[in-house]
Amino acid sequence: MTKNLARIALLLAVAAPVAAQPTQPGSAPVATLNGKAITAAEIETFLGSKLLKTRQQEYEIKSEGIREYAFRLLQDAEAAKLGITRDALYKRNVADKAGEPTEDEITTVLTRFRSRLPGDDAQARQEVVKFLREQRRLEREAAYRQELFDKAALKVLLDPPRAALPIEADDPVIGKADAAVTVVEFSDFQCPFCKNANVILRQLRTDYGDRVRLAFKQLPLGMHAQARGAAEAALCANDQGKYWELREWMFNNPNLLKPAALVEQAGALGIKVEPFRKCVDGNLKAAAVDRDIALAEELGATGTPTFFVNGRLMEGARSVEDFKRVIDEELARPAAPKPAATR
Repeated sequence: MTKNLARIALLLAVAAPVAAQPTQPGSAPVATLNGKAITAAEIETFLGSKLLKTRQQEYEIKSEGIREYAFRLLQDAEAAKLGITRDALYKRNVADKAGEPTEDEITTVLTRFRSRLPGDDAQARQEVVKFLREQRRLEREAAYRQELFDKAALKVLLDPPRAALPIEADDPVIGKADAAVTVVEFSDFQCPFCKNANVILRQLRTDYGDRVRLAFKQLPLGMHAQARGAAEAALCANDQGKYWELREWMFNNPNLLKPAALVEQAGALGIKVEPFRKCVDGNLKAAAVDRDIALAEELGATGTPTFFVNGRLMEGARSVEDFKRVIDEELARPAAPKPAATR
């Protein structure tokens, strides 16, 4: 192993877990009140998961920093083998290989974004060419980075921050309780990004099978007039084992979520209409929805969809590749965290 690669190993070996340690030892005083110490541990307990987002940001910054630093060390090692500088190596493997944009690419961008470009045709073309060259450089840099990492053994040892999420007995769940990975989603039936996420989650179940369990919690947003009623109706359907059928229908019909329309649709989905009607009209699931909303607030989840993969926070619209990266990391852990407990 070269000295530079040894430095990578040393860097990763001494990297401190982000979530495992508070900023001060638990017994260290952070304040005094009438002469009595308030300890870091007390504040950690009091704040609970409110620090989760901040620690997630710190984890992501440090993780990316490790990858950037490792990339630099790998370039240095490669440049030393060739007897050239890192800048010369970069030019040889990235700048010189990025290539020039084609005429078709230039024409396509010019046509699509003409209204946002300068009025002068020559200046507009110049800006498009500059933009496409930069895109090609970034794509080539990403490919070269991957080439170097494929030949190295980079292992990030940072432990991501995790939240403890209870899986309630009445939560809609699919998958085995002892699955290695549990994905918990806070969702809103009038959220278009949640509809897209629904497709991705189905793909994950197909790809990972019983290794992944999915659990769903309700987070109807105030901006969506029918979302609250839809959330309660979904849990009413869950009482009859028909959550998934109603879930699919509601995501495909986000403008037809008034209680009367849901009751009318219930029979077609195999739901017993009268018990469902009594549950919906009587708001029998209001407390369960309130419980999910309170948990989301405690966790700092303010938008939908929000996911927790074995407690690891993932916010907003994400690709299937994003999920697979995190799930694969969890599956590769020496002792995978136990799924969230059912209570």
